[in-house]
Amino acid sequence: MKFNLRNPFKKQKAEPNIKVLVISIIFGILLLFIVFLGIFSWGIYQLDWQGKFVETIVKIIPYPAAKADKSYISFYDYLRNLDAANKFYAKQRSTGIQNLPNVKTTKKIILEERLISNLLSERVAKNLGVTISEQDVAQKLDEIIKNGKGQEEVTKYLNDWYGISLAEYEQYFIRPNLLQDKIELNLQNNVLINGEAKKKIDEAYAELKAGANFDEIFKQYSEFKPEDEDSVSSMTGNFLRGELPKTLEDALFALNVGQYTDVIKLSGSYSIIKIIKKDENKGALTLKAIFVKTKSLNDLVQDEKNKSKIKIYAY
Repeated sequence: MKFNLRNPFKKQKAEPNIKVLVISIIFGILLLFIVFLGIFSWGIYQLDWQGKFVETIVKIIPYPAAKADKSYISFYDYLRNLDAANKFYAKQRSTGIQNLPNVKTTKKIILEERLISNLLSERVAKNLGVTISEQDVAQKLDEIIKNGKGQEEVTKYLNDWYGISLAEYEQYFIRPNLLQDKIELNLQNNVLINGEAKKKIDEAYAELKAGANFDEIFKQYSEFKPEDEDSVSSMTGNFLRGELPKTLEDALFALNVGQYTDVIKLSGSYSIIKIIKKDENKGALTLKAIFVKTKSLNDLVQDEKNKSKIKIYAY
């Protein structure tokens, strides 16, 4: 405060304290920000706020949609995948397709069956030492672009049907799918995980080659029975061309009635498949298979779910 020499007894005006003013402004801004975060959190978690503004905020501030132990799924990734699914289902409805998932079911599919499963698949891959390279991703993307008649057409299709970019398609679809395919490939010959199953099917095959009756070996070794499983799962029953994977279908039609395959690795099992009936004209087969169950990616992901502490925040 300056001292007035002419009138030392005159009351002086206090100069503003800049430091206090700055602190007050900062405190006010922080308070407003905290209030905003509280209201926004209530909106997205309790009122199901969505839209571009919400996506912009959660892209900047990493709100969690779910977690598995200490690994989080961001609310932004959840919303982008949910938007893609909703747009896809809306397109399908516009073409007259009925019985599509409702809003609640769609949320569950996206968060629990896709994003959480993808997160746990990454754990499985790490445990198995399975990785994908940038070259793997680039090759798959090039293949999709080539089959889709060019990048412009693929980009337009992704935007029209899913509302996502090519980069998002790579992140949310190509990478997790490639990793899961590599895990399945690893499990086919992983003796630590499926060694007992391989030993069992090899024993069954050896007995068949030694002259044992197929039906007796089926009863003794097969872990899938027609009365317990649908025909597609057990590979036992009647099939038409187009209902089975192409390479498997071609191999089966190449066999004569009464013949059986070598040991075949299918998703979730080792099998030996016998031709019971074959009609070339109708493209029909009647099959019977000795099935020995193996650990699949789904089994390993479920194991991870069972031992993980999973928390859903988004709904």
